[in-house]
Amino acid sequence: MSGITYADLIEQAGDQIRDGALAVRRRRFDDRVEARATLADFHGVLDALEAHVWALIEPMRIAGITASGNPDPAEAGAIAMVKDLREVTGSARPHPSVLDRRRDTPWSGAALRLRAAADLLAVHQSPKGIPRSPDAAVLGDTARRAVALTTLAGHLDVLLTGEQTLALRCLHAGLHRAEVTRNLPGLHEARAIAHHVAALAPSSTTGGLGELRLIGEQPRTGDPVLEVADRLHRLRQSAWALSQDPDYSVATLRDLASTGVMVHAHTAAAHGADLTRPGPVLDEVTGPLLTRAAAWKALHQDLAHYRSPGPRDPLVHADALAVREALTRLAPLDATPPTDPRTLALLTTATSLTADIGATCARAFDRLARSGHVHIHAAQLTGTLIGEDESLAHAKLTHARIPAPASRAALTLERYAAVTEPVVHHPTPVTPAPGATRTTQDVHVLTRTAPAP
Repeated sequence: MSGITYADLIEQAGDQIRDGALAVRRRRFDDRVEARATLADFHGVLDALEAHVWALIEPMRIAGITASGNPDPAEAGAIAMVKDLREVTGSARPHPSVLDRRRDTPWSGAALRLRAAADLLAVHQSPKGIPRSPDAAVLGDTARRAVALTTLAGHLDVLLTGEQTLALRCLHAGLHRAEVTRNLPGLHEARAIAHHVAALAPSSTTGGLGELRLIGEQPRTGDPVLEVADRLHRLRQSAWALSQDPDYSVATLRDLASTGVMVHAHTAAAHGADLTRPGPVLDEVTGPLLTRAAAWKALHQDLAHYRSPGPRDPLVHADALAVREALTRLAPLDATPPTDPRTLALLTTATSLTADIGATCARAFDRLARSGHVHIHAAQLTGTLIGEDESLAHAKLTHARIPAPASRAALTLERYAAVTEPVVHHPTPVTPAPGATRTTQDVHVLTRTAPAP
């Protein structure tokens, strides 16, 4: 798994566009071959920017945007700034620059990254707009798309700033004026519009799209911190997939719940809570983390009462075990301070991810319970849950296994609700002061001991 995000690709493309422009200003071309190759690279970036704008706006929406009496300024401006680019770059598709991978220049690299970023967006939803990931919703946010468009406008502005210099370099290299004029007609209007759209950008240059990353990649197993981050990202994707298409396996939901226990327990240990001793000293940082870990543990134990026909997902199970093993090394439960400075940042992000996983799993469980495929031993039902239902009372007396009643599933959903809010804690380690602040009796969140009723 590369771990690369949409923001990484867009920022790298911007850096390479600037590098290419500087290279043209600093030195002349050696010959006409180099000049023509640089023109091809220039056209490749223009084509990639145009394609990326359409990936964000979607051509089917153009008529609605242009006909609107109050269109989004960034969207309307982006359409205007790229409308004439194809007359320069040509209508051949795929663009010739896509097929020529022999070039290794800043502008060829920028075009490659711009296209990769557009492809990354396409990974998260189908051409018909059907979500493929939990992050697909951000693609439908006009404000977030507008921020990304202003970034692309800034890149086009920088690229076109050097168009006149590029033309002079090509003339100096011996290209005929007609060839130069045909390839560099002077895109002054496009540059002016791009400059205006770029000025609309807020302080965040990539908005809500910046954190989008690829799905389905293999984890980077050579680095424990990166491995945990990648596997948690994949577990979040797997949990979302369950909510869309249940695998009828409560065991998979238990694996995901065990990850919530581990993440919060090891985060508390990284902040100074020694979980290998009874009644460890807790503070405002470790206390909420241990409370949340206990809530995940209670959910994990609750799910063990259910039975369902589907087998557990082997990928989810393997990821959960790998996360537990890696966290044991990165943040031991005996409160040994983490040796890797990235560990605390990883764990802070992980707690938020598990909250997201919990919310998604709650929807998956609710859908699964409503399907009637989840069963439970009636002997485990309390009198409150049985109420006046004679069939449930009879099932309990005969020790029968029955479809989980809605009242019993509701209790599990309540446990899910207890783990869905992110835990806010201090981003740096906190050393408990002598004398203790408070203690807890139920801190052995990793044991099999059931909580007191």
